[in-house]
Amino acid sequence: MKFIYILLAYFSFGLISLSYASSTTNSIRTSAGQLISIGDSYIHMVDKIQQEPLLSRSYEVKNQSEKYTVNELTYLIDNVYYTISIINGSIKEIKWDRKN
Repeated sequence: MKFIYILLAYFSFGLISLSYASSTTNSIRTSAGQLISIGDSYIHMVDKIQQEPLLSRSYEVKNQSEKYTVNELTYLIDNVYYTISIINGSIKEIKWDRKN
């Protein structure tokens, strides 16, 4: 009986984590046709995207001996929400989600 509960808990946690998964990409094409990619600088991105973010948030991450700030900027481009993570002035991750 205990095994069944553990098995059910395992599957329920697996389903929960899958429902919150987001898609990632290496680059974005802006409405103006400019390409923004992982590794580009923040200044380069701002010059190309030419629009204000819908949402902006910052948080601090601590890894063993490192501590750094992550800035996440969310944009709506062609009915797709893109969340761009910037660390130390360059793009480290791009997540996307379709607008419903």
